[in-house]
Order: sequence, then structure tokens, then C-alpha cells
Amino acid sequence: MTRPFYQKVTCEVCGANFPKCPECGEEGLHVSTPFSRWLRNLLPPFSGDFYSLHNLDYVWNRYGKGFDDKGGRIILPKKEQWFMLMEEKRNGADQKPNQYYLHKMVSDCLHAGAKQLGIDYRGYYLVIFEKSTPSNSAWVKINKNKYHQPIDAIVYLLSRGSMSGYTEDIPS
Repeated sequence: MTRPFYQKVTCEVCGANFPKCPECGEEGLHVSTPFSRWLRNLLPPFSGDFYSLHNLDYVWNRYGKGFDDKGGRIILPKKEQWFMLMEEKRNGADQKPNQYYLHKMVSDCLHAGAKQLGIDYRGYYLVIFEKSTPSNSAWVKINKNKYHQPIDAIVYLLSRGSMSGYTEDIPS
């Protein structure tokens, strides 16, 4: 059977963990959707012995730029459009090996297929925050590279679809 989905929720102000709902006292907060919980509770043959269930956090797509004089979105020519995948981890947590291998397989397939279709796929990015966002973290790791200016690093990634060429000035 696929392992139950359980997640502690951490208060971003004081850092306290809430393994129970503060309202009703239910054990384990379900931050997944009802369908996700339903899938995780399936009986064989759809158990963890045969299948694996993962989600992928973000597909980031640059397809437009600004608005025209009538308020409509300006769609970029295909050669200027691109997309990437991102998986987010919080509180310094790393990715589990089985999730890594599945996400790598998806990314490899996208690289091959996008190239054949003339689509600019810029890759898969594992984003690990020290805490939970660029704003409350002292660092962020993007594909195992640690950056100490998390807001700048994330904005750079989101605006370019790559960390290539990014440098940060770290005071000594």
C-alpha cells in the first residue's frame, strides 16, 4: 500500500509544529486533495508494491510579456517562449530517492519530446528552502547549489528558466 500522506504544518511566525488540526484536533493535517487521499488509500493491485504516486509542484511557463493597449496579454513568438519544472521542499528537507528518479524520468522525456517539437524546455529544478519561502529563509538550494540571497536567486530562476550566469555578492 502506498504510504499514508501526513505532513506537519509549521507556523511561519514561531516555528511550532502542528501535527493536529488546531480547530478540530484531527491527527495529521491533510494538506492534499480528497482525490490524492483517495488514491493513496487504494487497495491492491494499486498499492505501493506495484505503483508509485507522486506529485510535481510547479510547471513554470513564460509565454507572454505585458499587455497591449486594449489590456490583452501579448503572447510571445514561440521561439521566445519556454517552460521548466520545479519541485519545492521546505525546512531544508531533501527529495526522496524514488521521487528524484521519477521526476528525472519525466524531465528526460520532456527534454527529448520538447526538442522534437521545437519547444524550449529549460529543465527540472529542485528548490529547497531553509524555512518555507524566499522571504523567511536565510538560504535556498537550487539543484544542490546553495544561495544566501534567496529572493534574488528565485527571481533570477523564474525570469530566465536557468541559474546559468547567476552570481551573488556575499559579504565576508
